[in-house]
Amino acid sequence: MGVELSREAYEAGEWAGAVEEAWMKGRDRKRVRSELSAAGGARRSQEGKEMARKVVEWVEKWRRPE
Repeated sequence: MGVELSREAYEAGEWAGAVEEAWMKGRDRKRVRSELSAAGGARRSQEGKEMARKVVEWVEKWRRPE
């Protein structure tokens, strides 16, 4: 979440207020994104394991002498 900061405030290092404002504006969106990520992470992990299993099977089949 971005917050506009004047050049003078930026150069003076007066960022605390802008950082807090950005955090407050973005906290709900970040919470939702984290929850979705956690739910999707288990599914993606399973998909990754399935893909790895298929690759291993393919390599084993390819290496077998005919």
